[in-house]
Amino acid sequence: MVATQTLFFQKLAEMTDLNYLKSYLTYLVSPVITGIKPLSLLNLQNNHRPLVLMWEQEGEDFLQKHQLEQYVVKKSNKTLKLFIYNKSILERYLRKPHNLHFLRQFGYSGNAPLEEYLSYLKIRWKDSTFPHES
Repeated sequence: MVATQTLFFQKLAEMTDLNYLKSYLTYLVSPVITGIKPLSLLNLQNNHRPLVLMWEQEGEDFLQKHQLEQYVVKKSNKTLKLFIYNKSILERYLRKPHNLHFLRQFGYSGNAPLEEYLSYLKIRWKDSTFPHES
């Protein structure tokens, strides 16, 4: 597995910016694309490549292609933290009784729409380093 990962990142380094973005995002979000996870947190940075700018230009196409949605948690000129999620899977996941019970412990409403859950998580994120429910 380590050798495969190393080879993958070597191949990424050789790609154009746009192909890099598409391949890297697919790698990071593959558990959401395949339905294994309902949501992934991405932290894009403008370090070696202009990932934030490229996301602003190409992100909507990526989301539409994979039938995913985004929720921006934090944005600056150099970084972008966002949730990429499958709305129907995330809504089903949040409605499971054991997950509702867990979320109520942190002040979430039991019957709130998805957008309210995400908004509340964003607020809690500002108040702590990393909310327990993330």
